[in-house]
Amino acid sequence: MKNSKKKILLTGASGFLGRHTLSLLQKYYDVYPVYRNKKVHDTVNGIFLDLALYDTFHEYEKLFKSIDIVVHLSSTIPSHETNDPYYLQNIMSTVNLIKAFPHVEKFLLASTVDVYGTSFVNPLTENTATHPENYYAISKLTSEYFVSEALKTHAIILRFSQIYGSGDNSLKIIPTFLHALKNNQQNITTGDLSAMRDYIFVTDAAEAIRLAIGSNVSGVFNVATGTSYKISDALEKIRAIARKEIIIHATPGKKIDYYFNINKAKNMLHFLPKTSLENGLTQMISNEL
Repeated sequence: MKNSKKKILLTGASGFLGRHTLSLLQKYYDVYPVYRNKKVHDTVNGIFLDLALYDTFHEYEKLFKSIDIVVHLSSTIPSHETNDPYYLQNIMSTVNLIKAFPHVEKFLLASTVDVYGTSFVNPLTENTATHPENYYAISKLTSEYFVSEALKTHAIILRFSQIYGSGDNSLKIIPTFLHALKNNQQNITTGDLSAMRDYIFVTDAAEAIRLAIGSNVSGVFNVATGTSYKISDALEKIRAIARKEIIIHATPGKKIDYYFNINKAKNMLHFLPKTSLENGLTQMISNEL
């Protein structure tokens, strides 16, 4: 019997969001995860190539012709405050995928709310003007332009707010705080604790991807919960759940609040976040500590 499942190429499969998305999509599709290192990843349907080097695509030319959907999560994410031009890799990877897959039914690009910059009026909608302020945000917005122009009605772009969950090794505040607790640090220094953030649990983010590629719509969507918390409130929840104490030193700086309107994702993708911040943190802490 012929396999009727659609074929998905998933980039960034070894990343934080990618691992959760792979696990979810494998229940519904034939997924071909893309990795850079064959020695590290021995997996079913695994593809091994450097997305920024188009010459590496030729080995899989026959397979690529059968791909129905591309989910592009791979990205060079900042490990510290920098404007290093290596973020050009984000743009080249996207351009190469567009060249290799002009025929796909849908091309989903994972982007970021960082494209809005820091000078905006809340709540943020998809019509809020974009003002990227670093190379990472510029690379993501440039990738958005390429995908939208090349693939038009086949393109869907998800701008994620701050994703958190098990396996996040980034320098964002929640994993940094958990790392400090795990290592029994006595104190931690962070920015303005009164700043508002919208934290979305990683399984909800993965579900947004599933809904998006299964829809008949295209365009740009903010993916968040629609509820923002003070950073201090999120950290207090972690301390209460973990039952550990740590001294937090806040450093003065520019206060930037983020509030998101997610009505477009709700109405067109039928996306509704299911995991509260407390429940998400509880799951994360049970796995991390």
